[in-house]
Amino acid sequence: MRIFRWSWLLGAGLLLLITCQSRRKPTDEVMLSGQQLAERYCQGCHPLPSPDLLDKATWRASVLPQMGYRLGIYEDTVRGKLIGLNEEGQLLASQNIFPAQPLLAAESWEKIKHYFLTNAPDRLPSPDTLPIQLGLPHFQTVVPPWSTPRPSTSLVYIEPSRQRLFANDIQGQRSLTTVWNGTDRTTWTLPLPSPLSDLQTRGDTLLLTLMGDLHPHDLPKGFAAMLFPRPDGAEGWDSRPLAPSLQRPVHTSYADLNADGRTDLVVCNFGYRTGHLSWYEQQADSSFTAHTLRPLPGAIKTVVTDLDGDQRPDILALMAQGDEGFYLYHNEGNGRFREERLLRFPPSWGSTGFEWVDFDQDGYHDLLVTNGDNGDYSPILKPYHGIRLYLNDGTNHFNEAWFFAQNGANRAVARDFDQDGDLDIASVSFFADYSDRPKEAFVYLQNQGDLTFSGFTMPEHLDGRWITLDAGDWDGDGDDDLVLGNFAGYMQLQDTLGLRERWLEGPPLLLLENTFSRPQ
Repeated sequence: MRIFRWSWLLGAGLLLLITCQSRRKPTDEVMLSGQQLAERYCQGCHPLPSPDLLDKATWRASVLPQMGYRLGIYEDTVRGKLIGLNEEGQLLASQNIFPAQPLLAAESWEKIKHYFLTNAPDRLPSPDTLPIQLGLPHFQTVVPPWSTPRPSTSLVYIEPSRQRLFANDIQGQRSLTTVWNGTDRTTWTLPLPSPLSDLQTRGDTLLLTLMGDLHPHDLPKGFAAMLFPRPDGAEGWDSRPLAPSLQRPVHTSYADLNADGRTDLVVCNFGYRTGHLSWYEQQADSSFTAHTLRPLPGAIKTVVTDLDGDQRPDILALMAQGDEGFYLYHNEGNGRFREERLLRFPPSWGSTGFEWVDFDQDGYHDLLVTNGDNGDYSPILKPYHGIRLYLNDGTNHFNEAWFFAQNGANRAVARDFDQDGDLDIASVSFFADYSDRPKEAFVYLQNQGDLTFSGFTMPEHLDGRWITLDAGDWDGDGDDDLVLGNFAGYMQLQDTLGLRERWLEGPPLLLLENTFSRPQ
């Protein structure tokens, strides 16, 4: 399944320094420099960010104040407003997310601010970019046979085995999934009680992960469930709850992790200020027991596979929200896992998703990663946002081999779209540079060999605010098609180009039907 990467809205800014807390006592801080103090207080839970990751204005107006809150410094607000008095506020207070007392002296805080503001640039540099040609080779655009008044498509999924396309539209606290058949082009709908963040199929059974509420919160309102057709051809669906009380879940993997013959779950409880990555052990009575793997927010996606060759399924996870990177959980048997960090990213990279794919066809799976979450406290164009390929050396060491600059990169897929034996890439951006590089809203990167690519986009690249995509053979003709989801309900801080009206009037999705296999 392919969802949009929720971190732009789920996180609403838990990036950079703001997730750090230190319990060290300020005994010798008078002699320390601003950089030394930053090293002391601001790298306990992620690598110390370099000041040149953001410009001066963004540090001053947005990120440093948020950092201060996490250190118990409230220069422009009061702690009570950040926490609140409801159940969610009690959770934040119990975990000391916003300390009641400062964790450092005022003089030390001023030194830290001075260090970042002095060393930050006035503006960030522009990245080297690849030209993007208008017009897609061997694709034709198909508009779906339905419309929505305010497109909020959060999920698209192509099921190649049955030539079905699933598209979920968020409608307040509920959502509606439309299923579009690629053979007879018929549609049917499935109302759901919550925004849908993950969908997978097993035959006639639908495996659903529902968020409970789209908007940022820390309450465990989400849940996982399965739907299956009623017996004897009766109309409607029967349901079975799987894991309740999930904390804004965005992805679920299904596997027997402890060799007991029962399918367990690995759930990315993305959360907001709190959250966790956990696996849920299925019991004999079909209930599930939670086991925490990583007690931090920001889990985005997992893959369950045997990475270390011991014949036991391991868990590969991508984390965002501060301490960004990839973590491998080695399955040591009997329900025990050992954590290993594989890659660690600067917290402003804004990780949004990955593909687990053997890109160079050497027999080892690689990581195709998108970094582009820009819906936080630093919504400026960043030259390091884009698509990265990390090649596996055969021993699960991953090295960056290729980078494509794409502002706001949100989702990428790798398939052999032109059937020439190598993998091409398609990617959407939710925070594109609509003023100067609008074509990057959707890019098709055709592989020319040796990690060189030709870039293309469709004429309709601005007809929606593309937040997610998926690939698969929807029409059953032997090649992979693409589908893009339009989430026009969310707006950036400013719309100086008048694009929002165009997006709101656009289709809920666009299907890019691959014509490569058709007779010429």
